[in-house]
Amino acid sequence: MKIRYWDRETNTVKEEKVAGERYIKWLYENRIGQGLLEIFVKRKLFSFLYGKCQDTKFST
Repeated sequence: MKIRYWDRETNTVKEEKVAGERYIKWLYENRIGQGLLEIFVKRKLFSFLYGKCQDTKFST
């Protein structure tokens, strides 16, 4: 999975590798991953905790 984008400086199309691609695919393509996605990840608590984690020095 790659993201294509237009680089305005070089006027070319470039590709960017997706961080965590393997885990994202597992969540969306595997039955267990889909279940975990519904039960845990799509909840306000997860979003809140993930946001708090991203606000720490540990996330840099």
